[in-house]
Amino acid sequence: TPVTGLDHIDLDACERRGIRVVSLRGETDFLRGVRATAELTLAIALALLRRIPAAAASVRAGAWDRDRFRGHELHGTTAGVVGVGRLGEIVAGYLRALGMEVLGHDPRPVLPAGVTRVATLDELLARSDLVTLHVSYDPSTRHLIGAAELARLRPTAVLVNTSRGGVVDERALLAALR
Repeated sequence: TPVTGLDHIDLDACERRGIRVVSLRGETDFLRGVRATAELTLAIALALLRRIPAAAASVRAGAWDRDRFRGHELHGTTAGVVGVGRLGEIVAGYLRALGMEVLGHDPRPVLPAGVTRVATLDELLARSDLVTLHVSYDPSTRHLIGAAELARLRPTAVLVNTSRGGVVDERALLAALR
């Protein structure tokens, strides 16, 4: 599997059957040069903030209403990066290059230049127009984003999770979207 997180694989069942699981876990030297997930994060953020999927669907249906699909420029807005490790740092650099103020929430004592540390996740969520998640998945990050955290987001904020799915409580997310 071309990922580091293995929560989607029943490792016990694989072991019982003698199936060797090979992943990118621990391949830190190799991963330093891999930017695919960071680029995907940027592409998703741009697509959502600029309303590209909705506009494309409208054109495919034979309609076009320019005003209906006005998006939001990233320049001059605020991005919150949760987890400013290898991927979070790359994403932060992309977002800064687009003219965004970048806030970071991470237990690391030093954040990269150009990323402003915020004391709490709550503060990052309340101040951000775009929130991107780049944390490892473990019991401490399971449902890191739940109902209370989603309620702190601005009504127009965009949340992009390119971490593991379990970082966001899907039921709380569905309820918030409704």
